[in-house]
Amino acid sequence: MKLVRTAAAAAAVTATVILSGTAPATALEGADLRLRDIETRCLAVIGSDNGAPVSTQGCNGNINQIWAGGATIDGDIRSAWNGRCVTAVQRDKPYRVLEAFDCTGAADQHWTWDKHPTAREALCLKFEPNTCLWWRHDRGPYVADLTVGEGFWRWYFH
Repeated sequence: MKLVRTAAAAAAVTATVILSGTAPATALEGADLRLRDIETRCLAVIGSDNGAPVSTQGCNGNINQIWAGGATIDGDIRSAWNGRCVTAVQRDKPYRVLEAFDCTGAADQHWTWDKHPTAREALCLKFEPNTCLWWRHDRGPYVADLTVGEGFWRWYFH
């Protein structure tokens, strides 16, 4: 029997060695989630525990930057690394931060692409119209209303 390794499989093995934590029983397929205006920044889960922060990093192909979802997303954005979902969490700030929690199907984990003509490519909470994912250099990724957020808001799966 001949063993064939793809570059993607090798990268996943390398990322698993670099990043410690529990992976889902079955690896999830997905893609990285990038800022349209700064295409070198990818959404990444930082840690494997419930409540791990979700931030951005320079895109490097590591498994902590791979998300199941996709261009037709209408539901959760699930980490391919630990199976947890991107969750908009209210803390002591005027905006929500992103953390990775067990997927429950709750409204704070239900994302969709905004269909508003001026908000094309905005990734928003489905049940809170115009409440979308933003990124600012000094704040990182956060969730706020499209009318008051500052920074970049256009995202895409790569």
